Amino acid sequence: MNAIAACQQALNNATNDKSNNEINMLQAILNKAREQVTGEKMQPEDKQSLPRVQNNKESLQPQNEDRRTTRSMTASLTQEIVASPPQITQPPPRVQRSSQPQVLKKRLKRIRVPLPESAPAANTRSKVREKKRVLEQKRKLLRKTPEPKPQRASTLHNPTRNLRSAVRKIQRVENKVHKALAVMNKKSGKMLNYRQLLRHPDYKKDWSLSSANEFGRLANGVSGRIKNPTNTIKFVRYEDIPKERRKDVTYGQFVCTVGPEKKEQNCTRFVVGGNKINYPDGEVATPTAEMLVAKLLFNSVVSTPGAKFFTMDLSNFYLMTPLKRPEYIRMNMSDIPEEMIIEYKLRDKVSKEGSIYIMAIKGMYRLPQSGLLANELLEKRLNKNGYYQSKYIPGLWKHEWRPIQFTLVSR
Repeated sequence: MNAIAACQQALNNATNDKSNNEINMLQAILNKAREQVTGEKMQPEDKQSLPRVQNNKESLQPQNEDRRTTRSMTASLTQEIVASPPQITQPPPRVQRSSQPQVLKKRLKRIRVPLPESAPAANTRSKVREKKRVLEQKRKLLRKTPEPKPQRASTLHNPTRNLRSAVRKIQRVENKVHKALAVMNKKSGKMLNYRQLLRHPDYKKDWSLSSANEFGRLANGVSGRIKNPTNTIKFVRYEDIPKERRKDVTYGQFVCTVGPEKKEQNCTRFVVGGNKINYPDGEVATPTAEMLVAKLLFNSVVSTPGAKFFTMDLSNFYLMTPLKRPEYIRMNMSDIPEEMIIEYKLRDKVSKEGSIYIMAIKGMYRLPQSGLLANELLEKRLNKNGYYQSKYIPGLWKHEWRPIQFTLVSR
């Protein structure tokens, strides 16, 4: 083995002064010796002659076979090979690295591909509920906002919550007063309202006459008993009411009282349901004198020497004031006395549901705008004669140069 190693070293250090054939022969002898010693078969080498020194720069420098290669040249080439060792290249990775940043990868993972509507995963209960919720939100956005409804039950323009509650309380008190103003049955002691009086055998005749007189005062008289009718109401058909005013039709009712001090003791008053009146001009409050102002006026008369005092009643003050626009009232046919039905031929004007429609062209009781319109008309007429209303005390009137004062009180 030592001899074989020495021969191998000799071959490696051999120079080019020997021929290539000799070197090949020595290489073959060396291989056979190894086979005999180790028992392994050596592979035959290529018969072509290999260059003694292989340089990495052979592809760049052309070889000249006629040129001689010396030992110094071999040593220098060996030093260059050792100085520039072969570069170790790493194998390519199994998965190609992406040039995108890590944050963008996470964002891409969150993006979900929309499922088709026919897929079972898109028709679960939670998905169906979500679709319904989205559709409902779209409908609410597309739905038009309803127009504000006109005020009906208010007597003030844009009332607050406190004013609304005050109006309701006043209406309840008025309803209780109307119930208290019913007529007592002398035999049973029960209180009878207007409809009960018309159906009662003992009171039907008297209260039918009183009701007909009230209609006669409001309309154009009845049977010649009314001297000065006011022409406040007219009986019309339902078709005669303008379409834009049919939603503002209100109701009418009767208030019955007994006044022993009056000429006509059985008193009937036809009033209008003012809570359903839609007055377009807003404010309808009427400036009237308070009880304190009336008491101060009485005290002034008593304290002033030679002063005179008198009172007066403006009859049918509300009923003679023209309205800016007519109001419409609906009544049952059974609430109208038979005398009025025959004289005014109301059976020709009755509607299909058995109602009679009334058009009011002048002020009536419980119309919210009646007091305001009457006050404006009175003020216009008094100003022509030198009377004016105090700026600081509503309801107190004075004359420009005469020592006259008076208060206007509604009862």
